[in-house]
This record gives sequence, C-alpha cells and structure tokens, in this order.
Amino acid sequence: DLYNKHHCDILLNHNIYADSKKYKGLVPEFCELRCGEKYMLIRDEFIKAKKLPKKKNDKFTIFLAMGGADTANMSIKINLSSNMPTKITLLDKKLNLLPLSKALYKNIKMSGFLFISSNIFFNAENYKKSLRGTFLCEGKNIILYGEDLDKILKNAGKITSVDIGSFFIAGPLSILSDKAYYAAKSAQGLIGGKTVITHLFVKVNIKNGVGDLYDAAFSTKENRIAAKGKLNFITNKYDNVRVALLNKIGCAKIIQKIGGSFSNPHIEAASIVKSGIIGKISSFFNKLEKSLGIKKKRCSVFYNGVVKQP
Repeated sequence: DLYNKHHCDILLNHNIYADSKKYKGLVPEFCELRCGEKYMLIRDEFIKAKKLPKKKNDKFTIFLAMGGADTANMSIKINLSSNMPTKITLLDKKLNLLPLSKALYKNIKMSGFLFISSNIFFNAENYKKSLRGTFLCEGKNIILYGEDLDKILKNAGKITSVDIGSFFIAGPLSILSDKAYYAAKSAQGLIGGKTVITHLFVKVNIKNGVGDLYDAAFSTKENRIAAKGKLNFITNKYDNVRVALLNKIGCAKIIQKIGGSFSNPHIEAASIVKSGIIGKISSFFNKLEKSLGIKKKRCSVFYNGVVKQP
C-alpha cells in the first residue's frame, strides 16, 4: 500500500484511497495495476452474509479497524458520526513512557512501561454524558525525571502545597495535565534528580461521564501517595480530588485538594493531619485510660488498596 518501487507483474492496492496514477515510473510498463475498493479482499463469509435475508429490527455489532496506526484519529470520528453505541476495549496495552512523554509533554520526562486496560462505552449522541465503564493502568519501576520526591519529603520545610498534589498530577494523572507540576517546582528551584515509582496503580470507574478514583496510588522507595475524588469528563475538571501522603497503616499524614480544569489545575495548600492519637494527653490521663480499659482513638484510613507501603 506504499507508493514505492516494485518489480512485479501485478500490483494490488485495495485501499479506498489507492491511486494507480501514483505508481507511474515505480513499476514496469507491463505491470497490471489493480487499485481501489473494487479489488477489496473480502472473505466468502462476508459475501454470503450480505445475501442473507435481514429482519427489520436486527441489531448488529460493527467492528471498526483502521489499520495499525489510525494517525488521523478517524476511528472516534467515524463512531461519533454513526450515532451508534460504541465500546472501546484495551487489553493489557503496553505503553513505552519515554517516547510518549517526549511526544506529549514539554517538561515531563518519564521512562518505563505502563500497562493499560479499559472497557469503556459511550453513545454518539451526548457521548461525554453517556461515558461509562472502567479504566485501569499499572506500572512498576517507572522513573520520573526532574525531582527526587523522597529527598524532598525528608525535609519538612519543603512539604508545601505542590509537593504531593502536583507530583500526583505529573505521575499517575499526567495524561490530563502537565502544567502545574513543573511550574510550581521551577518557582521553588527544586528541579533536579529523579523519582523511582516502584508501583503505580490507578483504577477509575466511570459513570455518566464522571470518573471515580476507586483505587489510585503510587509508591516510591520510601513513601506512598494516594488520591480520592472524581474526574468530571463532561466539564474536564477535577471534582473534590484529595491527595494524601500516607503513613504505614494508610492514614493521611499530609492531605491537599486539587480543583480546577485538567489543563490548568488548582492545588490548594497542604494540610498536616493530626496524629493517630487526638490531642496531647498527660501521663496521668494515659494511666487512667489504661486502668479503665479505654482505647486510644486511631486515625481514619485514607487508603487500603493495591499499592502497599514500601
């Protein structure tokens, strides 16, 4: 299907766009050109199916294949114009993050592999509101260049509103936005180093155009960060998304909120969460509580999902 030099008796290009004139000078004069849809290679089963009687209310499942690339993104355009229910399925699609990050983002550089699975449905009419299904991605030993998160979190003075929220956007949610993370870090002069994300797992359940962060977290060599909230694909905005730095049992040590649009997120100042025991209790009251069998109040677990504490 390429307009290159060929030495052959018969040349077949059955693409719809095939143009025999473009082969001038590329094939021998005796070569017989067979170009265009009238030479389409179709199995006998499809020809026989076309002749079968059809009922008025028959429902059909249409498989749309655009070859190996679909660089013009025609699959979605055709589906939307057809006004038919559409299903998008990916089974353990392996993504190489290095060329992907170079192609999509100016400031974010990642390396490693991400495995993506999805089972998403939508209707052509009001496709955003009808969006439903599940999206899942997972990766291990992913390197995010430009920042050493573990090093920053060791220094309490550097734990600010951008340290975990924008890092989560730059990592697991980088497909939505790449602006906030490095803009904030550049202002602080913290660019440099790299973070090894030992395990990343994100599962989003989508209903009526809104995605719920059912299980979203990643771990580094020393820390674990998780997120909760919703992604509104109708308005392209974060909806009450909260990102937390976790302790060993999954309670939040630091928590912050992310709002605004995917392209321009707003990250609020971090809040330091009180320790598992509420308030300071004197030695006397500690002994009294122990004698009375009163248990100390523990923290509320923020995350208890797939990603484990390092």
